[in-house]
Amino acid sequence: MNEIYYAHSIWKYDTEIEKYEIELIQKAFPNSKLINPNGDIPHGSEDESKIMDDCFAVVSKCDSLVFSSLSGVIGKGVHDEIQQAFIQRKPVYYLNEHGLKLIDLHDIDFIETGEKSQRIYAIVRISQ
Repeated sequence: MNEIYYAHSIWKYDTEIEKYEIELIQKAFPNSKLINPNGDIPHGSEDESKIMDDCFAVVSKCDSLVFSSLSGVIGKGVHDEIQQAFIQRKPVYYLNEHGLKLIDLHDIDFIETGEKSQRIYAIVRISQ
């Protein structure tokens, strides 16, 4: 069974937005298993670098990655998960208000925001 990693901000965890995005992904890939780091990867009391290592290991095992942003902005964790998928030549899809778009490394620019926050890291710009 095809496995898809769902990279998204922890600000979306356990929200109606997360539920909605999961439904969209499942409709687009009905015969796939969705791996959601919110619930499928333990977060417990681990430090963030350990959690991200676990996320990267799961990304490596998945067949593709779908990511979403918050109004075009992603955090460092989502950025690094996307980069991991590109390095491993996995299909990467961007989920935004227009639906799912298959992208490659040449379609996407990450404009660093200059913020010191891990949660606000880069603006996603997709070429048309």
